Amino acid sequence: MDTLEILLLIAMIFAFISFPISVYLFFDTREKLNLIDTSLENVQKNLNSLKNELVKFKTEIYMKVLEIDKTKKSIDELEDRIKNLENRISGLKNEINSFKNYTVRMEVPYEFLVEFIKEDDTDKIPYNSTFFVCMDYSNELIRRFLEQGYFACEVPMWINCNGSIEGHIGVAVKTDKGVFYIEPQTDTIVNFSEIRTGVDYCDLVNFDCDCYIERFNSCFGGDKWSEYY
Repeated sequence: MDTLEILLLIAMIFAFISFPISVYLFFDTREKLNLIDTSLENVQKNLNSLKNELVKFKTEIYMKVLEIDKTKKSIDELEDRIKNLENRISGLKNEINSFKNYTVRMEVPYEFLVEFIKEDDTDKIPYNSTFFVCMDYSNELIRRFLEQGYFACEVPMWINCNGSIEGHIGVAVKTDKGVFYIEPQTDTIVNFSEIRTGVDYCDLVNFDCDCYIERFNSCFGGDKWSEYY
């Protein structure tokens, strides 16, 4: 047997031995690849699940941010209201303290009354059926009398306007010439004796209406509320 034949024999033996090994390695590698593919699919599923959770989490955070912004806005509004109330309380305290220094006199000099009403601008305040009505005009005028150191009071009354009974409020003051009634919306001053049941109130105080006095009262006296009230 020459050298060539020996080499061929060795090659055949090697091929015979290595073939099963190659087959084994092939199938083992394929199995590992399948396992890797399966693992990759699982990883991808987990990744997709995490992405979905991330989107959900971001959405929740966004909603929380909106809720926080809304809450902050409500807090800001509440703080503004508290601040406004505190300012109003402070103003009222100052006003009360200023009144403490006044000596309130029950009787107003008639000449002072006439000049005071002439200069006063309560009647210039715009009427508003929701925010500023007859009661507000009267309270404002009474407050201004107090600032001058004089007592004034409300005169509540019922007036009949074309069959409709409506409430109204004016102001009364006592002067050295008697008690006088003031309509704060027109600056009209009339002797309180002219305030009587059945009187045309609109004509009396220069209102453009058609109303008659039904009942009235005053801290200085006058008709008392009846059962009709």
